[in-house]
Amino acid sequence: MIFSYVRHFFTRVKNRHSSQIVSAPHEGRTPNPEYETYSASCLRQAAEAIGKGYKNPEALRELLIWTTHKDTYPVVMKYFRQHLHDPNLLSALINIASEGEDAGDAPWTAANIIEEFPSELLAPHESSLQQLSEEGWTYLSDPAKRALAKLTRSN
Repeated sequence: MIFSYVRHFFTRVKNRHSSQIVSAPHEGRTPNPEYETYSASCLRQAAEAIGKGYKNPEALRELLIWTTHKDTYPVVMKYFRQHLHDPNLLSALINIASEGEDAGDAPWTAANIIEEFPSELLAPHESSLQQLSEEGWTYLSDPAKRALAKLTRSN
């Protein structure tokens, strides 16, 4: 029931700066307490995953999935952006992105975060990024191409 409710009140739109999918509320609708309860629950769950940290593999995957929800995207991306200096996070994200399109949403959301890392951390992963850039699925290949472009600009 919640999923049909969310589908009813939200439409998926493509963010023009990445291949990240975010949800946009339909304008002109009366606030719905049922959705507000659902949204608050999502924010609590995302906060719990943040509390566990990205070093917990299950929490990392959960955090990646929370980037696809409009209400949790800002807080989860803020968390990820605070850790863009961590080579271990980058390695974990590359491993997840390398699982490919058949592994659900985590690989493409990981690819979108990978491209935000600084070039000095991306450089050791150039061959993995090259492999991702050759994927047939643009949700994986396009972010990898943008990450590789950072390496070209920094040389």
